[in-house]
Amino acid sequence: MICRTASSWAIPGVSGTNLGTNAAPVIIRTGLSTNSWEFGVGGDGFTNPLPVRFVHTKAEFTKRGVEVMWQTASEENNDYFVIEKLQNNNWEALGIIEGAGNSNKLNTYNFTDLTTLQELGDVSNYYRIKQVDFDHKFSYSQVFSANGSYIVGEIQIFPSPMIDKIKVSLGSEEMVSDVSIYNLSGQLVLNSKNAAEIEVNELSVGIYLIKVETNKNTYLRKISK
Repeated sequence: MICRTASSWAIPGVSGTNLGTNAAPVIIRTGLSTNSWEFGVGGDGFTNPLPVRFVHTKAEFTKRGVEVMWQTASEENNDYFVIEKLQNNNWEALGIIEGAGNSNKLNTYNFTDLTTLQELGDVSNYYRIKQVDFDHKFSYSQVFSANGSYIVGEIQIFPSPMIDKIKVSLGSEEMVSDVSIYNLSGQLVLNSKNAAEIEVNELSVGIYLIKVETNKNTYLRKISK
């Protein structure tokens, strides 16, 4: 474990007996400060070096979903990364990003989690990055999170359930700028700038999530067809 208190990285506290497995490692250190330190997992290149040195991880709510970002200072024999999210107390893979192989420079990676659009209201999302070598060995980044919310309700959709066409109404002075419809896997299936009449006849029967963006807010609502 490493931490950054200002501009430099250091090894904090006193090492304990580490627990867990390669799939779910647990690092034990005592004597850590409660100050706002930034933590990571790394090595000195000689004592138990890691194939990838993570130096920064971040997740942030946006109108499109949660933007997940991570940076590596070095990579050795690195094949790819798997973005994992904690769902129902289990880590589930969201996607795969190709690694840099061998690199000694700063690399930045980005991934958009669209599944969060299903989570209406105030939510906290937890992520970690799994790094996989060409020889199939792997390690993990620290766990990091994004906290945010979307406004639920307050939009009216006619008719409901959907048939061939729908109309979106806010009943306020806000101006609708964009209407997006997603399936429950977070995939965008329809987008329209015209809230007064949206063709939905090509959508299959099922449950969808409608996201309405205005000049002030972003609204979400589930609807069926």
